[in-house]
Amino acid sequence: TQSTWAVGIRPNMRPPNITFKKKPSCTSNIVNYTSTIKLNNGLSDTMVKEILKDYKIFNADVIIREDITVDEFIDVIEGNRRYMPCLYLYNKLDTITMEEMNRLSQIPHSVVCSLKWDLNIEEVIEEIWEHLNMIRIFTKKHGARPDFVKPFVVKRNADVEHICNRIHQDLKTKFKYALIWGTSAKYNGQRAGI
Repeated sequence: TQSTWAVGIRPNMRPPNITFKKKPSCTSNIVNYTSTIKLNNGLSDTMVKEILKDYKIFNADVIIREDITVDEFIDVIEGNRRYMPCLYLYNKLDTITMEEMNRLSQIPHSVVCSLKWDLNIEEVIEEIWEHLNMIRIFTKKHGARPDFVKPFVVKRNADVEHICNRIHQDLKTKFKYALIWGTSAKYNGQRAGI
């Protein structure tokens, strides 16, 4: 993770809840600083203004809504950091002790498996789907059997309109409703429109 951190990738982190707006310099340069909570990780009003001065930013609005570190504030100023999910996969369980396997499996965002013993492969697949925040949608035509071979792979928050656009761009204009089965529906056969 040190190498990913050095190039600006922040694995398994979310962007800090900060509003930072750089304004053009003028005769009355002012840094408007507001913190909605008490900061305990070394960041303060004077520290924020000193960091902004180092970046030659003299006129800006800063609103901090969570307790963050100096490094997280600098990441916001830089504006080129990528926050993405990361899954750590530990293979070769056949070469380690049971205690070591239990320790590795308790680490957040980690999955242990063994390809040699075909152990935990299904959990690896499920964790990948979960970390990517993707789902599979299987479609079927009226009166036909469902197509379980070629699903639509979409983000978890995709709606019916998104699926219609994926099938064909003209389908949205003729579309009336879809019937939904599965865990995302309130009940099997639920009607959903655009």
